[in-house]
Amino acid sequence: MGDCVLPVDVGGDPGYATGYNLDRVWVRTPLPSGRAIDGAYGNGGRLYDLTYPEGVVALSYFDNTDRAGTIMRTAAPVPDNTTQTLVFSYDGFLTTPIAYSGVAMGVYWYSFDAHANADWEGASLKYLPNSFIRWFH
Repeated sequence: MGDCVLPVDVGGDPGYATGYNLDRVWVRTPLPSGRAIDGAYGNGGRLYDLTYPEGVVALSYFDNTDRAGTIMRTAAPVPDNTTQTLVFSYDGFLTTPIAYSGVAMGVYWYSFDAHANADWEGASLKYLPNSFIRWFH
């Protein structure tokens, strides 16, 4: 992939523009404040890093598909307990549990009927330091 950024005006506020590399893949959105949101891609062309002024969101993938394996957000600068991680599990192409850890901890889980419609959902949540919530649907 090339690394030249080609700005494209997306209309509306003149402070917004979107940058694409030579492969026409999004790489940067400057904000009117002067700050920017940047994207970084791996060798396979999949987005693996989003950098915001407030932090970084890193993505990993399970296999050769575009299904997320983990999503991790880290605040910048990194003080204690500011990392939040989501870990995805799949049954075929369907998302089953999504476990998360960091400031908030727990798991969301799903089951599906024969037509791949969600027919049961549940959650076990804990937000630091002392609260605990359990929810079922």
